[in-house]
Amino acid sequence: MSDEGYRRKIARQMNKGESLHSPRRQLHYAREGKVIWRRPEQQNEQSWCLTVVTNAVVCWH
Repeated sequence: MSDEGYRRKIARQMNKGESLHSPRRQLHYAREGKVIWRRPEQQNEQSWCLTVVTNAVVCWH
């Protein structure tokens, strides 16, 4: 971590990931953003649906 260029590269990647949290919160409006399913498979499906919608919005812009 003493290499300045490497730290910048890591920081850029982290900022890209963190920047997705805001649109995901805005997109996940149904049931006030709560995970409503009890079974892990259903929770996973709900999460993947949010990921697909988020990716569609990112690609659109």
